[in-house]
Amino acid sequence: MVPPWHRLRRAHRCRARLEVPKDAANSAWICNGSQLTHPVIRPTVTEILNNLVKYHGHDTPILAYREVLSAKKSMATNGKCGQLDNKPMRRLRLGDYKWLTYGRVDSITTSLARGLAANGANFGDKILILSETRVEWFLWAQAVAKLGACIVTLSPNLGDEGLAYGINQTEIKLMIVSGNCVPKIRSLISQIPTVRTVIYIDRNHFQLETDPKCSLGDQITGFPDTIQVLSMREVELKGVHRSDIALQTPESDDPFVIIYTSGSTGAPKAAVATHRQMVNGSANSLLSLFKDIIADGTRSHTYVAFLPLCHVFELTIEFFLYY
Repeated sequence: MVPPWHRLRRAHRCRARLEVPKDAANSAWICNGSQLTHPVIRPTVTEILNNLVKYHGHDTPILAYREVLSAKKSMATNGKCGQLDNKPMRRLRLGDYKWLTYGRVDSITTSLARGLAANGANFGDKILILSETRVEWFLWAQAVAKLGACIVTLSPNLGDEGLAYGINQTEIKLMIVSGNCVPKIRSLISQIPTVRTVIYIDRNHFQLETDPKCSLGDQITGFPDTIQVLSMREVELKGVHRSDIALQTPESDDPFVIIYTSGSTGAPKAAVATHRQMVNGSANSLLSLFKDIIADGTRSHTYVAFLPLCHVFELTIEFFLYY
């Protein structure tokens, strides 16, 4: 057992220091202690993702999801449907976990990245992901990083005004939305004039829609002719046949993600995180929390993801543990 005074001394240890010790007014604060020395670590998230199969192996399982087998309204004791954030609650019946390997994820995300490029997305573009937390969210985030574009996140729980504000401020041309969010975007389309392409996560692509009875065919109609509407599957299949597309690697100080707040105090506010910050800053902070788990070398630990991926903590921790 560790003596309590030892724990207290460690708790009070300084974990940050000035980069320029005698210039407190202008110097940045940097992590004091463990630096990332893991073999997979590279200067950018993109380079890390491109080297994971080589390090971990093609057939190593890494990412799991569960299919929604059925969904029904969750009834309260008063006989009415339960509500959460003014939305009806559903009781889901889920299937067993299905695992994707590093090799499979790499194949999917590379095809999605090339599919994005084939449909007009470019290196450095800002691409919105508007979806609840689900496996496709993480796959799309990797694909956008492999393209060398910048992820933009907005909470799907935002109201119309907040969504339109974030989309217009970042001048989104291409967005990726879950089937549940398609009607909201369709109703806003006249207020977001820069949008040219909407990619929806089709229910059959891992079958994760929370309402199996919803008809995506009905939801994706009604967009103006000026808007290109594509399914995730269409984009992936197009990318499979476009191996001729070369994907660029960003620089360390290029933006990796623009994350918006939930808009609880007015218009949503954005923060930008670069590749360097995601690798050297956020990941280093998490290393201090998870170093004992990582050091055991067994890869026997599992992280259950349910927090919003549109927020920085969940996004950072999922990328960090995926490495």
